Amino acid sequence: HDGLTGLPNRWSFEALLAHTTATTRALPPAVLLMDLDRFKEVNDTLGHHAGDLLLQRFSERIRSALGPDDVLARLAGDEFALLVHDTPEAVVELARRMLDDARQPFTIDGLDVVVTMSVGVAPLEFGDLDASPLLRRADIAMYAAKHRHTGVELYRDDIDRRTPARLSMLGDLRTALDRGDMKVHLQPKLDLETGVVVGVEALARWAHFARGTVSPDDFVPVAEETGLIKQLTDVVMDSAIEQLSRLHRTGHHLGLAVNLSTHDLLDELLPDRVQRRLDRYGVDPTLLTLEITESSLLIDAPRARNTIERLNRTGIRLSVDDFGTGYSSLSYLRHLPVAELKIDRGFVTNLLFDEQDEVIVRSIIDLGHNLGLQVVAEGVETDEVLSRLRGFGCDMAQGFGVCRPVPFEQLLSWLAATQHQSRRRDPLRPGHWLDDPAGSNEPS
Repeated sequence: HDGLTGLPNRWSFEALLAHTTATTRALPPAVLLMDLDRFKEVNDTLGHHAGDLLLQRFSERIRSALGPDDVLARLAGDEFALLVHDTPEAVVELARRMLDDARQPFTIDGLDVVVTMSVGVAPLEFGDLDASPLLRRADIAMYAAKHRHTGVELYRDDIDRRTPARLSMLGDLRTALDRGDMKVHLQPKLDLETGVVVGVEALARWAHFARGTVSPDDFVPVAEETGLIKQLTDVVMDSAIEQLSRLHRTGHHLGLAVNLSTHDLLDELLPDRVQRRLDRYGVDPTLLTLEITESSLLIDAPRARNTIERLNRTGIRLSVDDFGTGYSSLSYLRHLPVAELKIDRGFVTNLLFDEQDEVIVRSIIDLGHNLGLQVVAEGVETDEVLSRLRGFGCDMAQGFGVCRPVPFEQLLSWLAATQHQSRRRDPLRPGHWLDDPAGSNEPS
């Protein structure tokens, strides 16, 4: 057994799993692999004693919610595994309940510590003769949940990079990047005080010849896992800055936001590559905002901080994307040159119907303003949400309720139709003008 938690260790869990795969039961077994997100930061911030207490309390809380036949084990560090017997749908629902349980604060040495986790679910498959393939599939699903920030993922062939489907996507992605098939669409950011569009966010779009439109949630993790992320970032950055230059030449003096991945922040050559593109197209660095997630700041923080500070010294702004979904510590806001917070769409979408989401949105707006930061709400889909956000004092908004991500020419048409003084949106007057360019059905 594990000495810290008293749970079965990896060896005993794998032995039990091997026995289970050879036993016939009414309901098939499934493995849930759980990993605490950014647990290292708890150790580094509060010390190893606090980290050990957190692991003990976490295991006690999860174990208290399980049935008598369920087996929870600690495999290593902050990685836990659970063996259950139920349908895949029921197991995923169990995983979601455990996620909710884990999000409740743990009191450690008088401090409330909030943790999140990523869970991969893998049911037993025909042909599994021992524990290895089942654990491997659960591990793949868990990392997919971590990359996609979904909390839980059920194993499927299309998320396994070793499957033919995954390898096919990798080959097609490399070809798309080499041939210029990856397109960049632009989504406007609306100033809620004036109704004026003040910037655009660049979003990658891949129209696959056989698959149709491939979601960034599917191809970005493939790029990150295979080393293509550098090429993808360069393609998006080059196209986005070139389009911004064209916007300026047509009289639209807007800012530009481009997303960075964790891998980008660890690339010490990134600042030079960005600067070369700004110079090539004659774009002022102060008009460029680079968006990063909270979690990307906490992986090899010293290297990420060095990259961020070098970018900031040139005048480039830093925005924290999906704010409110990451690590509970806010200390990085004091130490990094952050200029903007983007409220995660999950809170914005339901703020009219969920009192807790409304409280979170208002709190983030207040926090940002108290720190001298601009606050952007993403995922805005209705005029009612726009009006409520303006009432809260939110600075900017983007989403389908403003405009979908669209190609350059459609954006020009949309700007011409909406940005004349007589047509500008008043956030307090719902339905003031149409927001969907003709023929646009792009996903966000």
